[in-house]
Amino acid sequence: MAPLSHDGGRVAWPSLRWRRGPNARYSPPKSGVAAVSVAVTVYGVCAVSFMMAMYALERRHRGYILAFAAGCLLSSAYGFLSGAWPFGVVELIWSGVAVQRYRRPPAPAASDNAD
Repeated sequence: MAPLSHDGGRVAWPSLRWRRGPNARYSPPKSGVAAVSVAVTVYGVCAVSFMMAMYALERRHRGYILAFAAGCLLSSAYGFLSGAWPFGVVELIWSGVAVQRYRRPPAPAASDNAD
């Protein structure tokens, strides 16, 4: 990635924060902000991984459908925490769909003794 500007030996990259005013210099993000960002990202990876694992296991037992709904809620929370509110809304909707699928009675098993 090429630098945006070059000023007296300092290179300005798009993701860096700068102080305003006559003594404008690079100011790294506060460690607390960076730690929260990393924590939200790790939470998101865990939530989405759990959701996808439960989706893959749905055919094994009905309980996994409910676990998938919980995973969707966790992923929805991640979407809102990370600022990706459309993702949060979609995951909230998918959670409702999964709960409706869980509440529906299971389909009868197909018989292999068809005439």
